[in-house]
Amino acid sequence: MCSLCLYVCILCVHMCSDMCSEGTVIYNLGMFTQIPLQLYLSERLPELYNRVLFSYDGLYNKAKALSLASVLADFSLNPGTEATLVEWSLMQAVQ
Repeated sequence: MCSLCLYVCILCVHMCSDMCSEGTVIYNLGMFTQIPLQLYLSERLPELYNRVLFSYDGLYNKAKALSLASVLADFSLNPGTEATLVEWSLMQAVQ
């Protein structure tokens, strides 16, 4: 899968043609739950940073589709300083 396809799959919101008239949004939950771990295991850390951990759209859509806890779980993949600051900020926003 090329980088562009991966990016589209992570952030894309799929609209079901039968539900478009109702405005119902269907998220690709498999991509939200599997891609961060797969990027980490394949050592594609720049993509993990840019498309998952530090992407406002990615963070927002994952929190909306799943939960903030699932967003925070992705940050356990990278104990770096920047990721820790974003994780801490998200935890403070909940309190």
